Amino acid sequence: MKIALRICATIVVFVVIGWMAQHIVLEHAHIRTAGYGPQTRLAGYTAGLFAGGAAAVIVLIALFMLDNQPPKD
Repeated sequence: MKIALRICATIVVFVVIGWMAQHIVLEHAHIRTAGYGPQTRLAGYTAGLFAGGAAAVIVLIALFMLDNQPPKD
């Protein structure tokens, strides 16, 4: 059960951070240009994947480090 919760937490962080990064890039590009070109959408999707992946890795490392605490007496 503990592993399933870790996996769910990691997936949720990946999706939320990736979605936020994608929308920030697309909104920033939409303000500067008149529309969404193919390169703009590709940049948004790439930023979302990169940011989501980086955040997911950090969360996964933190979850595994918290589990390796020595037991308290």
